[in-house]
Amino acid sequence: SKYLSLIGGWALPVVCLQWIFGGHVVWRERSLVLVGVALPTVFLWVADGIAIYLNIWSLSSTFLLGPQLGSLPFEEAIFFLVTNIMVVQGGLLFVRTAERMEHLSLDGRKKEWADKGLIRRILQAG
Repeated sequence: SKYLSLIGGWALPVVCLQWIFGGHVVWRERSLVLVGVALPTVFLWVADGIAIYLNIWSLSSTFLLGPQLGSLPFEEAIFFLVTNIMVVQGGLLFVRTAERMEHLSLDGRKKEWADKGLIRRILQAG
């Protein structure tokens, strides 16, 4: 479907970059990531399903494949899932990078963010 294609085109580059530079961090903390993604995703699925069921808003069937989870179209479920994946992984990688920068500081001075390859080295050291 067009909607699913747009979701993939929007989310795939972000998730790929997160995994290229910090996949080992995400994998190491996969239990935290799983809970961090699952809880808000299920909440948003339920909330959106209720809103669609009550006709608060609707989606054009022109852009949908057809399968649904209750009243929630498959594409909407995927949208909430990949959005939460990007947010949780991005937050985790930001926090772990900041922690590594603090750990690698010298004499209380932070290393420069502009150091060539610093972020990559920090994530790889984690």
